Amino acid sequence: MSIDKNKVYSLGLGFVTSKVLFLAAKLNLDHYLSDKPVSIVSLAEKLNFDQEAFKRFLRILDAYELIKMDEKFVSKTVYTNQLQDLKTPHLTKNYRAFDQLEYTLQTHKPCWDKEYGQAFYPSLGKEELTQFADWCRKSGDDWLLGVFALYDFSKFKKLVDVGGGQGHFLAEVLSRNTHQEGILLDQPEVVAGAKEVLAHKNCLNRVSIIGGDFFKQVPDTGDCYLLCRVLLNWNDEKAVSILNSCYHSMSDKTKLLVIDFILPDKSHPHYLRTALSDLNLLGLIDSKNRNKTEWRYLVEQSRLKLNKIIISDSSLQPEPFAPIVILECTK
Repeated sequence: MSIDKNKVYSLGLGFVTSKVLFLAAKLNLDHYLSDKPVSIVSLAEKLNFDQEAFKRFLRILDAYELIKMDEKFVSKTVYTNQLQDLKTPHLTKNYRAFDQLEYTLQTHKPCWDKEYGQAFYPSLGKEELTQFADWCRKSGDDWLLGVFALYDFSKFKKLVDVGGGQGHFLAEVLSRNTHQEGILLDQPEVVAGAKEVLAHKNCLNRVSIIGGDFFKQVPDTGDCYLLCRVLLNWNDEKAVSILNSCYHSMSDKTKLLVIDFILPDKSHPHYLRTALSDLNLLGLIDSKNRNKTEWRYLVEQSRLKLNKIIISDSSLQPEPFAPIVILECTK
């Protein structure tokens, strides 16, 4: 077996790639480009950059197919607009926070807390919290479609989407099942934008929107409770508290569905991406991408009973997402 003698060095230079990507996003580089070639010289002048240095900067983006360039011109590719995904404030701040990674490994406390002096969620203003919720939604749109290949939601009459953001997933479920009603619960500043989302899917008249705290109280009128990509944002202690909050509102006939990522084994094609996300969750909010054993343990620590675990295969989600897990729980 041949050995790549420069493997570690090449990986170590990844910080250069990250710096290039975040700067390109900060510059709104995608706004300056189109499908038609743009002069590198004129673009450098607009940005007040040295032409030769700027060309060397663009080479990195070109190598990753984020732009297309030759010696004189640069243009967009199908990936250029994705640079905007890096402009979410929490990502920019988290990039800086990871300077404290050694602290996290020593204490099991988030890098974010050490860098900024307070926990992630309390540190976000109303606008930042809304932007974070929107980023969570955008980053999961394609991923969530695979859920409907795994589970039949049509058997329920009233769904309570706990921590459901602006209602994108609930709207998707209700649009496929016109006999259903729903309740959307999340923080007031988050659900403020829910009406537009629900109206777009023609289900606003079937949803009650509640601004509240799911740690304190969950509506008790549903026959199905949804926790969709919620528990990955909380450590085990907080996650169990959320599960128990749902438990108190459930009857013996209702079900709770936890829909989330699952950390696959090393042979899975998305293992590295999920492992990176897992470490990021630790550094950001002391949470994790849980494996099958850890998901079982989490439910066992609550008052709920685990009926079954459903896990997607790699064909059901697009790159680079982790597999989907659905935990069906009862009281």
